[in-house]
Amino acid sequence: MSTIWGIGTMFYGREDYIPNEGSYITTEWLTVLFIPLIPLVTYRIWVSSDDIDYSLFGYERKMVYEKMEVDFNWRQVLKTFKWTALVGIAIALAIIIF
Repeated sequence: MSTIWGIGTMFYGREDYIPNEGSYITTEWLTVLFIPLIPLVTYRIWVSSDDIDYSLFGYERKMVYEKMEVDFNWRQVLKTFKWTALVGIAIALAIIIF
C-alpha cells in the first residue's frame, strides 16, 4: 500500500471496531489524487500500540492484516463512495461560487 502524489492504493473507512482486540475492518482502494476510485480488497487490521516506529516524519504503528472471507464490506464501500461524492460536490460548488 503506497501512493505517489496520491496515485496508488490507500485504506479508507473503518467499520466494526472491536475495542478489546484493537481491530477494525477497512478497504484498500485504488486512488488518483487521493480520491478513492476502485475498491480492491477488504481487510481486518490489528493495530499495535506497543510497537511504534518513530522517524523524522512522525511515527508509524505496526499493523497486522487479515484478508476478509468476502471480497468487500459493501456497507463500507458504499459509505466511502457517498463521502467521496459529497466532498466532490462541495468542492465543485465552492469553485462555482468563488
